[in-house]
Amino acid sequence: AETSVLYVRFRAAAPELRALMEEMESRAMRREYHQLLSDCHVLYCEQRLGLLAPVVQDRLLEYSQAQPLTTLTRSGCSYLMQVCQLEHQLFEHFFPTAGSIDIALAPLLDPLCTVLYDILRPA
Repeated sequence: AETSVLYVRFRAAAPELRALMEEMESRAMRREYHQLLSDCHVLYCEQRLGLLAPVVQDRLLEYSQAQPLTTLTRSGCSYLMQVCQLEHQLFEHFFPTAGSIDIALAPLLDPLCTVLYDILRPA
């Protein structure tokens, strides 16, 4: 429930910013607009990470306390895949023509996936 609120609120804000982002993306050939767009991507990822990291960590820790390693790995990977897909879709709502979404989302998705890695890694 908490996770869905994080998507609903952001998705509701997307239409207001979409036209502005499309305009910025259309001008991204110019260095200053490219930098501005890149800064928007970074800021977006920082905000999403601040909201999602505690929720993802709590969910994965919950899995780790209740499941054996193989089930934890399967459940954790499945959960992270779902989070990554939702984040990808949400990102596209804000930045509809972003060329390299994988690169733009790396500052968000890499730390989220590292949470599972840290839980699975032997101490």
